[in-house]
Amino acid sequence: MFTFAAGFLALPIIIILIVIAYILLCIVAFRKGTSKGKGTPTSQNRTYGSYDGDYSYVEEQKRITGRLGEAQVSFILGNSRPGVRHTFNDVLLKLGDKTSQIDHILVNRAGVFVIETKKVAGTILGSQNSDKWTQYRKNGENTTFYNPIKQNNTHVKFVESIIGNKYPVLSLIVFANNNKPQIDSDEVVDWEDFRNTLIEKSSVTHLSSEEIDSVSALISKHICQDYDERQRHVQMAKQTKALLQEERCPRCKRKLVLKKGKFGEFWACSGHPDCKYTKSKK
Repeated sequence: MFTFAAGFLALPIIIILIVIAYILLCIVAFRKGTSKGKGTPTSQNRTYGSYDGDYSYVEEQKRITGRLGEAQVSFILGNSRPGVRHTFNDVLLKLGDKTSQIDHILVNRAGVFVIETKKVAGTILGSQNSDKWTQYRKNGENTTFYNPIKQNNTHVKFVESIIGNKYPVLSLIVFANNNKPQIDSDEVVDWEDFRNTLIEKSSVTHLSSEEIDSVSALISKHICQDYDERQRHVQMAKQTKALLQEERCPRCKRKLVLKKGKFGEFWACSGHPDCKYTKSKK
């Protein structure tokens, strides 16, 4: 059982520190955006202007916001305690030539929790089976993003490929702004409910103290610390997204064709049977 009471006594202070950190990071990002003679960022160069060679102004803001959301979740997870729990934050796992970036992994007596953090503003609409969810902002702008349930399921499968199927691997998606969509899924929770959800799901015992440590050690062996490898993973994710937007196969770059199957329409690689890539149209 987790002992969170002591940590939660300091919760208001932690929240204040997070807000202060966010303001300071925004100031730093703004100053970088106005460096090198670019002047005050306009709506145009916020979207397209790169001030550090890697990120646009908006991309940097999203990265900072995402880090703050992950910090909120990390605070609830707490530090590792041998034989009780092990926590991993912002890890890139590598198995063979494949990689998977995961926000948080928690190993305790109930199993292995694979946790995806979403810190997005506005109203979120989406269903468990849809490919895309939509973010509706107060300023009228709408943005779609990949269904985090499906996204985290790929992370779960990657972890299972490392540790095997002897122990439960559980998926959790945490909305740090407490604005999760109205969806019938116990995988998706608001941050304010995250602690109680963890306590409830950790009430069963599937791993002994020795197994908690051994599973955690196995995961640790597959954590990639190489900076270049992490950069390659980020670039590959961007390339995959761009290819899909162009209706091209992310594996072989051939054209995707729309087909009909037993469960509805789906995209398939035109290079079939050499390439068996498919993707739901939903």
